Amino acid sequence: MYWDDAVTRKKEKLVAFAGNDSHANVGISLNDSSGKQLVGLQLDPYERSFRLVRLHVLIRPIPSGLSEDGLLKAISAGNCFIGYDIFGDTSGFRFSAQNANQTKIMGDEITLDGEVRLMVSVPVAGRIVLLKDGTIIKDDTGSNKMEFVAKERGSYRVEVYQSQLPAPVRDQPWIISNPIYVR
Repeated sequence: MYWDDAVTRKKEKLVAFAGNDSHANVGISLNDSSGKQLVGLQLDPYERSFRLVRLHVLIRPIPSGLSEDGLLKAISAGNCFIGYDIFGDTSGFRFSAQNANQTKIMGDEITLDGEVRLMVSVPVAGRIVLLKDGTIIKDDTGSNKMEFVAKERGSYRVEVYQSQLPAPVRDQPWIISNPIYVR
């Protein structure tokens, strides 16, 4: 994936995010000569369109509560993940890293202090794929948790697939995390 190559080659953070381009304008209708709709079928109502893909943002607790500034900082830092919630609610997905002194989340950097434990939690069991610098290093199917001990520096991220979905959707990511950068 180009994104993984750019992160690895440039050694800088790049944030993945997604959003919908919803117009609720795909459908068919039969109108009379005045333009009045007689029969219609809306194929992409807003309710469905806005569930296609979501950006889930993880905001650290702050005393003043949720703010626009805090939200923008979290997105800019990559403390977020992409969820194709049309195929199932991705809320509850977590990807974190822990060394002897720190715990970090997606978008953060963590020091390779001997080893770093990477932990993944998924709301529904699926195929969890862990990538390092764009290369698959662990692939578990039928699980809702994964742990991996990283002993090398790199950019680690996760993709989750739902094998119970029909083709061709089952071969597309359901969840795409932002990387955790082990430095």
